[in-house]
Amino acid sequence: MGFSDLRRTRSATNKFTKERIYVRTLMLSDLEACVALEEAAFISSERCPRETFSYRLKVCPELCFGIFTIRRSKEYLLGHVIATKTLSSSVTESSMAVATSRNSPHNPAGPTIALHSLAIQPAHQGRYLGSTLLQEYIQRMSVGGCVQRIALIARDRLVGFYERFGFRCNGVSPVKFGGGEWMDLVREI
Repeated sequence: MGFSDLRRTRSATNKFTKERIYVRTLMLSDLEACVALEEAAFISSERCPRETFSYRLKVCPELCFGIFTIRRSKEYLLGHVIATKTLSSSVTESSMAVATSRNSPHNPAGPTIALHSLAIQPAHQGRYLGSTLLQEYIQRMSVGGCVQRIALIARDRLVGFYERFGFRCNGVSPVKFGGGEWMDLVREI
């Protein structure tokens, strides 16, 4: 299952409890949880559509991870990283496109991982889950030499967060998704 962590968290009764947090590859059966998380974490213009999630979880699940906990014997998605591979050295409009019969935005031979979504449930933000998930993701993607870099677009207010993980800001991205004004970030592997 990958990363495992026992965290002391405060329960509803104000007592500390141990919570098992782990990272695993996402599957198509996680589709509804991913869609719900995206709806909770992003404004509507910045959300990934259900069809795009379905495509990404079908064609490249090895690039998509979730951070989970178990409560009352049920797995609960706390956050996710969703990605594809591209031939470009950065995230482009075509790498983010919805798949059609003529267009497949994922290119398995691509040397770049286009990280499309890093999201944490709003109720669980501030617990370092995003940092934990991103660190684990970078570590896993760095093994095996299959990729040269991880690229993403982010709002200006998040640049510092990604720079702490070795991403370099290349200025404003030409991508117009969600109204544009994204910053282009790349981390070489």
